[in-house]
Amino acid sequence: MFCTHCGRELMDGAKFCMHCGQMVQYQPSGPCFGTGTEGVGDSDAGTVSAPDTQYPYPEPFYEQRTEQTEHMAKGPDDGRALKIIAIVAVIAIALSAAFIMIGGGWVFEDGYRVTVVTGDHITETYGEGHYEGGTVDVIAVPEDGYCFKGWYDSRGNLVSTEPVYSFKARTVTLTAIGAEGTCVNILKGAGIETIEGGGYYEKGEVPTVTAELLTGDRFRGWYELGSDEPVSTSLTAELPEGGTRTYVALTWSDFYDGDKALEVDQSVTLSDPVWIVTDHWTGRYVGSVLGGDSLSVQVGPGRYDVTLTGYADGIPSRIHYTEVVDGSFHKEFSWKFEGRIYSISWDGEYSYIDDLHNKDVDRWPQWDWETIAFVDYTEDTVGTICDMLAVYTEHMSDARLANFVLSFVQQATAYETDDDYNGSGDYFKYPAETLYDMRGDCEDTSILYCALMKRMGYDVALCEYVGEGYEGKGHMAAAVYIESGIRGVYYEVDGKRYYYCETTSDWMKVGEDWDEYDEGDIIVIPDKSDTV
Repeated sequence: MFCTHCGRELMDGAKFCMHCGQMVQYQPSGPCFGTGTEGVGDSDAGTVSAPDTQYPYPEPFYEQRTEQTEHMAKGPDDGRALKIIAIVAVIAIALSAAFIMIGGGWVFEDGYRVTVVTGDHITETYGEGHYEGGTVDVIAVPEDGYCFKGWYDSRGNLVSTEPVYSFKARTVTLTAIGAEGTCVNILKGAGIETIEGGGYYEKGEVPTVTAELLTGDRFRGWYELGSDEPVSTSLTAELPEGGTRTYVALTWSDFYDGDKALEVDQSVTLSDPVWIVTDHWTGRYVGSVLGGDSLSVQVGPGRYDVTLTGYADGIPSRIHYTEVVDGSFHKEFSWKFEGRIYSISWDGEYSYIDDLHNKDVDRWPQWDWETIAFVDYTEDTVGTICDMLAVYTEHMSDARLANFVLSFVQQATAYETDDDYNGSGDYFKYPAETLYDMRGDCEDTSILYCALMKRMGYDVALCEYVGEGYEGKGHMAAAVYIESGIRGVYYEVDGKRYYYCETTSDWMKVGEDWDEYDEGDIIVIPDKSDTV
C-alpha cells in the first residue's frame, strides 16, 4: 500500500504515513454518552419519571472491575489461560531489554533503546540512545519556514505534536516530521471544560478551535500567548494561518487569582525563554511570561507546574518545575431551594487540600471498602459545612432536609468529567477536594452528599451502575434512608428504603432517578465504629 499524499510505500497496518504524516485511515474516538429512555424501578416504590431531557454521562469507570469479573466467570479453561498469560508476561519482561548492533553482531543490553529518525523538513533531531529508565526527551528542529508536524511511531501513529516530546523510557522508534502549514497548540484556562482544534493544519487550511464552558462561567476569548488582546471572543474561532502558535481559551473566572507570589529562577540558562504556569492537578492554564531569566506571577494558594521552553546553544529545550504556594483560601457557595437563595462560605488552608490530593490511595477503587473510605464523614471540613447547613435546616422535616442538602450539592458544584479534570481515567475525590474544586463528576458529588447526610445522622448508600448493561455509561448515585415524606425510587436493604439521589442534576429531588439506571450495586456506608 502506498501513501496517497506523497506516494511512498506504507508499512502494513499504518494509520499515518511516517514520511509525510498523512492520515491513512480514520480512527473513531471520544467518550460514550447515555440518555435516560426507559422507565424502570420497583413498582412498589412508585417510580417518579424524569423529564425527557438528554444529559451526558461520564466515561465508564468500572471497565477494569468488569473485565476481572468476566475473567473469573470463564470456568474450566481459566487455568490454561492463566498459564498462557504468565508465559507471555515472562517473555515481555525479558524483552524489556534492548538488543544493539556492535561490530557486526547483536549484543544483549539492559534497559531501553530509543531510535530517532529525521524525517521530511527536519534539520536536526536529538535524544536517540540507550536509557536504563526514567524520562526521555526527544527533540526536533524543523527547517526554516516549516513548522513541526509531529512525532510518529514505527506504525505511523502520531504520538505527539510537540517538538520537545517527553515520555517514560521504552524501546521505541520515533520519526520527526516537519511541514508547511500551521501548528496550533491550545490550552484551557479556569472555567473551560473542554477545548478542541489543536494540531497540524495543511497549508491553506484555516485553523478552527472550539471551547466549552463549565456551568456558570462566562467566556473571555481566545488569546495568543503573550498577547493582551483576544484573537476572538467567540467559543468557536478561526485563527491565523502559518507557523507554530499557542493559544489559550480564557473565561472571567478568578479561580487562580490571589496575592501570593509564585517565583522561579532558571536552573539552566535558556535563550528566548517562555514560561507557562499550569495547575498541577488539572493542567489548566494559570499564567505565562515571555522572556526573562526568572518567573514571578501572582496566584492563589495551590500546586503549580511551571514549564520553561527556550534554546540551549540553538537546540530547543524544555525544563519542568513544580511549586507549592501555601496559604489560606476562601470559597463562596450559593444555591436555590424552594424559590429562596441560600449561601455559605468556607475558609481553609491549602496545605490540607494538597495533603488530600497527594494521599497514597487508589483513585480508581476496585473494592467496596476502598470506595467507602472516600466517604469520610468524620473529616473536619464535612463537619464545618454541616454546621453551616444546620443553621437553615434546624426546623425542617427529614424529607425536606434531604432535599435541601441535595440541592446544595447539585448547585454549589459544577459537573466535570475526570478526563476534563486531570486528563486521566476515573479519579475519586474526598468530600473536601470536591468542595475546594467546586466541581466533580457523578462519584465525587455522590460521595460528598453521602458524607454530609451521614454526618447529619442519616443512613446513606452509594449506588454503582456497572456491567454489560451499562457499558459506555457507567454511573454512580447516592441514596438516603428516610422513614416518611418521600415517594419515588428506592432500594430496600435490611428493611430500610434507601431513596435514589441524583447529584449531577440541578433540579431532581430525592426519589427521582434517570430511567435507565435500575440494577445497581448498593454500598451502604457503615458507621465508623462498625469499620474499626
